[in-house]
This record gives sequence, structure tokens and C-alpha cells, in this order.
Amino acid sequence: MTACPQAGASLDELFDLIRVHLRAAEVDGRLESILERLCRVARAQDETFPLALLAVWSYSAAGGRQGDRAMPVAAAWRCLQMAGKLLNDASGHRSSSLLPGEPVQSVLNAGVSLIFLSQAILSQATTDGIPDVVAQALQIAFARAGLTAAAGQQERLGREETLSWQDYQAVTAMRSGSPLALATRAGALLCWGECLDQDGTKDTMPAYVEDLTEYGHHLGMILQLADDLHGIWRPEGRSDLALGRRTWPLLYGEMLATSEQRAHLLALAPHASEDPAMESALRDLLVELDVPLAMVLASDEHRHQAGAALESLADSMARRALITLLQRTNLAPQDVRR
Repeated sequence: MTACPQAGASLDELFDLIRVHLRAAEVDGRLESILERLCRVARAQDETFPLALLAVWSYSAAGGRQGDRAMPVAAAWRCLQMAGKLLNDASGHRSSSLLPGEPVQSVLNAGVSLIFLSQAILSQATTDGIPDVVAQALQIAFARAGLTAAAGQQERLGREETLSWQDYQAVTAMRSGSPLALATRAGALLCWGECLDQDGTKDTMPAYVEDLTEYGHHLGMILQLADDLHGIWRPEGRSDLALGRRTWPLLYGEMLATSEQRAHLLALAPHASEDPAMESALRDLLVELDVPLAMVLASDEHRHQAGAALESLADSMARRALITLLQRTNLAPQDVRR
């Protein structure tokens, strides 16, 4: 990334740290091999969009000065994030982009293993020179974010066919906004810890903790909008329409449509999985309803709010890296008609 030329070296350090903790846990055999492979795949994916460094950049953007302090927390967060992706794929019986070719049972087990590995890394990270109040805040933030994401996933699994667009927004905030808000909040909490008295009682939590949390939330919402748009108009493999997934575009289209258009939409949707002509007609109807434009506008609003959350922070390389991430989450459509 142009805003942070050292991103590659930082990512190498982060994944090396994950591997150190993995080996220290003495996880032998097939599971160790799977998790080592997962680290290689995840490191390659992070090269183009290094979300794994959110905690590091947030720590530095808030004014943190002790270089490597945020790296273990970032590694713990990346393990938790990978766990969420694996468990989400397993619950949908889908092939995992992090562990392609692995059976669902192995993907599920790897996801559970990463939750424990995340906790091991976080526990060690919060025992060295960090005030107790901050260590406790970090542990609580990780636990709450994990539970919030799981609750959102449960809502989606249990109500897939009945979710309204408003319900889907709430679920997305839990499943996508909360995990990224955790990363940026964790970095900000570490910086706060450097301002506290040794007994951890002097200062109240500074405003930048909530500001960076807000930034992470909106970034997560933008990324989910991008996933949902790509899932219909730029899919890798079968589209969300062909797979029968009720995501933002379809739910928004149902809400926006006239009674006649909605009847047409509901008539097409059940057949999109078996008839490419029906899928194409449904996609065209969503374009006719200006759903892609609505998604771009929604993304722009989240981007504006995320950018506003950073305005209180002083200019720095890390702050510019966070802004660059926002600039690269662009939903402006190329050809979204087919």
C-alpha cells in the first residue's frame, strides 16, 4: 500500500508470530499442517488488502509509540477473524477460500482451533507491561465481539427466509461491523494503556477509542456491501441469486419494488438456481430498481462516516494507511447489468 510501504514486512512479522504460538502449543500432526497451510494462504490474501494490520495502524494513529506492542493483539485478532470465515463457510457447506479442497469437517475444526489460538496469543499479549484495566478491556472486547458475531450468524441461520432488509442491516452490523470494530478498538485501547498511571486509575477512556471503533464498524459494513454486490454482479463461481442467498440487493429490491415488480421478483427468485434465464431476468430487475446505485450510495455514506471518525486524529503514516483502506473499498459499478 502506498500509504504504508512497510505493510509487507509487518504482515510477515504477524504471521510468523502466529506460527510461533502454534508451535508453542505443540499441536502435532494433521491439524498443525492444516493451520500452517492456512497461514500461507491468508498471508498471500493479505498482500492486496492488509486488514490484519488494522490494530497496528489504529494503535499508531492514536499516538502509540512502542512499535511492536500492537503486533500480538493484531495476530490474535487475525486468528479470530480467520476462525469466523472458516466457521461461516462450514455452516454453509461451502468450499473455503482459506482452505480450498478441505472437507467441511476439517474447516470446522480449524476454525474452532483458531479461536483457542487467538485466546492464547491475546493472553500472553496482555501480561507484559499493559495496565490491568486495559488488559481486561481487551479480553472483554474480544469476547463480546465474538459473541456478537455468533449471535448475528445465528439470526441469519435461523431466519434466512424471513429476514427483512432492516433485519439484514442489523445482522450485518453484528457479523461484519463488529469484528472490524474490534480490531481498531483493540489498537486504540493499547494506546490508551500508555497514558494511564501504573495503577491504571488516572484517566478516563479517551475519545479516540470510540472514534477508531466507529471507523472499524463502518469499514466492515462497506466490505459486506462489496461482498453482496460482487456476489450478484461479479461472482466467482455461481452467483448469490443462483445459490438462493437472500442478501442486501434482493432484500432491498423487495422493499423498494412496486407491488407488481415485487410479485415479479418473488416469482423469479425461486427459479434462479435452476434456470440461467430466470437468474438473468432477476438480475436485470434489480438493476431496473437501481439497487446497485443504492448500494454505492450506502457504501459512500459509510465511507463518509468512517472518514469523519478519523478527523480528530493527527496526521501520520498510520492514519493515512487507514484512509487508504477506505479509498480502496470502492463499489462504483463497472458493468453490473449481466
